[in-house]
Amino acid sequence: MVFAPPSAIGNYGGEVDNWMWPRHTGDFALMRAYVGPDGKPAKYSKENVPYHPKLFLPFSAEGVSEGSFTMILGFPGRTFRYREASGVELLRDEVMPTSIDLYKTRMDIIDLWGKKDRAIELKYANRVRSLANTYKNYLGVLAGMRRSDLLTRRKSEEADFIAYVNSSPLLKTRYGNVLADLAEADSDSRSYARKASLLQNLTTGVDILRLATRFRQFATVAEPTEKDAAAVREFATSVFKNYDLNVEKATLIALILKSADMPAGQQIAAFREIVGSRTGEARAKEVAEFVNDLYESTDLATPEGTLKLLARGPEKIMKDDYVKLSAKIDPDQLSTQQHTSRLTPLFTTLRGKYMEALMGWKKETVMYPDANRTIRFTYGLVKPLHARDAVDLDEVTTLGGVMEKETGEDPFIVPARLKELWQKKDFGRYADPKLNDVPVAFIANMDITGGNSGSPVINGKGELVGCAFDGNWESVVGDYVFQEPLNRTISVDARYVLFILDKFAHAENIMKELVIR
Repeated sequence: MVFAPPSAIGNYGGEVDNWMWPRHTGDFALMRAYVGPDGKPAKYSKENVPYHPKLFLPFSAEGVSEGSFTMILGFPGRTFRYREASGVELLRDEVMPTSIDLYKTRMDIIDLWGKKDRAIELKYANRVRSLANTYKNYLGVLAGMRRSDLLTRRKSEEADFIAYVNSSPLLKTRYGNVLADLAEADSDSRSYARKASLLQNLTTGVDILRLATRFRQFATVAEPTEKDAAAVREFATSVFKNYDLNVEKATLIALILKSADMPAGQQIAAFREIVGSRTGEARAKEVAEFVNDLYESTDLATPEGTLKLLARGPEKIMKDDYVKLSAKIDPDQLSTQQHTSRLTPLFTTLRGKYMEALMGWKKETVMYPDANRTIRFTYGLVKPLHARDAVDLDEVTTLGGVMEKETGEDPFIVPARLKELWQKKDFGRYADPKLNDVPVAFIANMDITGGNSGSPVINGKGELVGCAFDGNWESVVGDYVFQEPLNRTISVDARYVLFILDKFAHAENIMKELVIR
């Protein structure tokens, strides 16, 4: 890592502004790769030298303006723009609402305890950021599905598709059942979708449960070695690094109660045993008492207890109360995994067959494939955004906008040095002559998704004009339907990067290494 701006610049706006435009975030970092003296990849050594590529991107100090051409080569994650109607309905009605509810529950617990103790807030900061990112994304996708009436559109397309298939005996034989088979598989997924979400939140949100599972795996090895024990100790150290007992207990209580609220067929059996037939306050009290007793009785709630339990050996490990709970949850984990393992190859086959039929049907239409985590090229123009009725947003934000958003409280704290530069209008060569201000971020109608963050934004001369880091709220549903009037890529402007390096940080040594045009 060569340079990263302070979080008050690099994460200005935080989760409040995440997925939003206008944006005033200087989200960038500079890194240097090292190689051996011969220029080839090598393990760390003091003799290693900086890597000098044959080709690289020079910075553009001229920047962009409305109508400027931009392009990106990057590695987006996945899109699902040919997802069948029954699959869209499953996501809309089950998967996303359940995840939103569980993520919100976990974030609220962390927020509650974080406000009481700054150390807790810091411990869980990365976890909250990850939860909040997906939580807000799902909210945006659901809003976009409603706004675009995606399900109705998809059903209409499928009605036309079925008419096409039925027009030929050969097509009917080959593809006549593909949508019905997909609908059946989606219905099968629906039967355990909520439980799968709950289990995923358990394994990522309740640290001691993960630790108990790891201990149980160790204890069931035929002849565990010292190497196995060392791996468990290392895992335990990583767990307790960002762990708080109050957050942990509150999260487990909340998730047990969430399980009890689910349909009978999707509840976790071990939790149903705890809850019994109780309802309301009696249920909440019983669950709280169970969890408090569990953390009192287990040796896994503290680093010291963990080490002692490991030293006692497999027989004692298997008698620990938390390890026993882990074993009781295991059948639900296993059945869900088996369900997923059975359906995943079926979906792959059926969706491949559906795509084959679609391409045959729309052979006169240009169809490009879904993103699949491989390198991908997109291009477009810097354009303003008409977000909705009476809401028109410019294509660029400025340092002046940073100052307007300042509240003095996180995530809208402006560093004193940056404020001083603004007050003196000490912009150097980085001000846009039309704006008479330093541009911070811009939007363009390029097609990106999660995974593209950090992708270079390049102009027609092969110069770096920005760095992509987000999309606007209206474009979040773009993973399922791309809408050119609404989809925008948000990028930090190269001129803001240079301004921060030069005027804010006085990073002359770095500036000398850059080629700036």
